[in-house]
Amino acid sequence: MPIPLQITAITELTGQIKNQLFELWNAEYPEKICYASLEELELYLQKLSYLKHLFLVDKEENILGWAYAFDRENERWFAIIIDKKCQGQGW
Repeated sequence: MPIPLQITAITELTGQIKNQLFELWNAEYPEKICYASLEELELYLQKLSYLKHLFLVDKEENILGWAYAFDRENERWFAIIIDKKCQGQGW
């Protein structure tokens, strides 16, 4: 049975959210592009222009997916990271 989830937009990243994003990033991306510290992820995010976030969360508000869009080189870019247990479910 699928996990009941919802998509939500959050404009301000709290410390708790950043910690969850750090864990999700490092769990889903290969060692080559993972971050050694939360500060490294924060530095990456600070460099992005016009950053918008969408989160896939469970009923306890644990982040199981993260989509973000940003401007780079005069174009709109995006990235999506989905927890392994939610992949292949159409999220």
